[in-house]
Amino acid sequence: MKNVNSQFSMTPHTVPRFDIKRHQTKYCTIEGCGKFTRAGKTFCSNHIEHQPYVQRVLGRIAEREDEMALVIRKGTRGVDVQGVVAKEILDYIRVHGERTTSKMAKEMSIEKDIVMAYITVFKRRRLVRLGKTSRGIIVVKVA
Repeated sequence: MKNVNSQFSMTPHTVPRFDIKRHQTKYCTIEGCGKFTRAGKTFCSNHIEHQPYVQRVLGRIAEREDEMALVIRKGTRGVDVQGVVAKEILDYIRVHGERTTSKMAKEMSIEKDIVMAYITVFKRRRLVRLGKTSRGIIVVKVA
């Protein structure tokens, strides 16, 4: 029988080295900070919230929280069908298929009462249908 190990070299192979152009070191642009930044960014890790992308994400989170607070205060009258939360819920149903409101609320980290308010409005506008499982549990489906 042939020695299998003789076919393979046990010595480490060399990895080709790529010529990487070194960029000039950048510093945080927040006045008085002066820390190094990573990957050519304009802000250090302590001031990451000033990055444009982070600003957009924080804005979207604030929108989402404002929309949910309105639904808590006004119920179905507070639902914005064009809002961030409505889009998230509808996208969730499209991607995952039929779901119970309890499972949706848990997986999306949204209070069940808020999910129910959106589902009620979606049903009125014929964006979703309600069905039942064989055990009689109500599920939400895309219309």
